[in-house]
Amino acid sequence: YQLPSTLGLRLKGVEGQYIMLECNRLGFAISTGSACSTGLQTVSKTMEALGVADKKGKEFIRISFGWNTSAEDAKALGEKLAIMARELVPL
Repeated sequence: YQLPSTLGLRLKGVEGQYIMLECNRLGFAISTGSACSTGLQTVSKTMEALGVADKKGKEFIRISFGWNTSAEDAKALGEKLAIMARELVPL
């Protein structure tokens, strides 16, 4: 099962902590890891259970959309993530 309001992804080669801080600076509140491991600096038990290796697990970000998130908000975040991916993801 999955929640329709939550999206998990990673930018290969870029730590999720960096993406989270950069998004926060731009006004977007996202998180790293699973909700049950918020605040931990290690890979969450959920990532481990899914077989996600340590490095990939640290690249994971979680985006949750609320009832007041507009389509424009989601599009703006997507555009910022696309820019970060072009600038930061190693080829």
